[in-house]
Amino acid sequence: LEAAERRAGQVQDAAREADRQLPMLLQKDLEQTLVMQQLSHQGVHMQAGLAAMQAASRQVTQRAALEAAGQELLSRLCFTAVLIAEYQAGGLQLLDALGELPADVNPAALIGQRNPLSETVQSRQVLLVPDVAKAVEWQNTPLLHALEVQSFVCLPVLYEHQPLAGILAISPQAHPEFLPEDYELFLRLGQQLGIFFHQIEEHQAIY
Repeated sequence: LEAAERRAGQVQDAAREADRQLPMLLQKDLEQTLVMQQLSHQGVHMQAGLAAMQAASRQVTQRAALEAAGQELLSRLCFTAVLIAEYQAGGLQLLDALGELPADVNPAALIGQRNPLSETVQSRQVLLVPDVAKAVEWQNTPLLHALEVQSFVCLPVLYEHQPLAGILAISPQAHPEFLPEDYELFLRLGQQLGIFFHQIEEHQAIY
């Protein structure tokens, strides 16, 4: 009887220890899952950025380089449309709209108002907004409202810190939170596109 009671006590002690350890084990499992998700997220974005750079590097006109990069972002990431605008002395000029847009919306008519493209070329900063509903400064923007945008990435195309163009990738769905590495990736993409932009301009000047 005493042996049975001891075994029962040992079982109860083991059960209590298991209960105590369970939250820690679950936390570790959750942390590992999050790390794997972040690595997968970074890998997808990195591949899209590299593909955009490679596609742009093969083009012979500035517009084609921007469109090639935009098409890669559209096809590889969770966006439904990409707007590309060139920055000139008089402001932004819409070059192209790739992907799916509402049929009754003319984005070119809304480019002159405050929007992520104008903000990104003025600030020379990448804009990453995973949920417009939580970003007060973008909730009443005519362009985003007309295009039913819920999340977006907007990057400046820069050469020697001077803005040349902007690329806006949009989605009607909220996006998982962006990571600091995403900012660096899209900033680098914009800088590399600016180098291609300048090289094409020099080549055209020679020939």
